[in-house]
Amino acid sequence: RGKGEAALQEWHQLCHLIHHPDLNPITMWGVNSASDLLKIAAAVLRAKIAVQYHDWHRASLMFREAIDRENALKYDDPPAWTTPVRQLMKEVYDSP
Repeated sequence: RGKGEAALQEWHQLCHLIHHPDLNPITMWGVNSASDLLKIAAAVLRAKIAVQYHDWHRASLMFREAIDRENALKYDDPPAWTTPVRQLMKEVYDSP
C-alpha cells in the first residue's frame, strides 16, 4: 500500500496541473489539448490506484471515464494517446 499512497499524491498533483490556465492553449500537434490527454492519464491512474486497494467499483468507473475521454479525442495519426485504455484495463484485470 505504500506505493498506493505515493500514487494518490501523484494523482492529486496531476489533477491540479489539469486545471492550470497555462495548459489550456497547449495541444498535441494542434489537434487534441494537453488538458484532455492529462484527464485520460488521471482517470487511468485513479483506476489503477483503486485496483491496488481492491476497490473494483471505483476502478471500473474510472476506466469507463478514461475510455469515454479517449473516445472523445479528435482523430490523429499517430494517436495522441498511444496505449488504448481498454488494453490498459485488460492488463490490470488480467495481472495476478
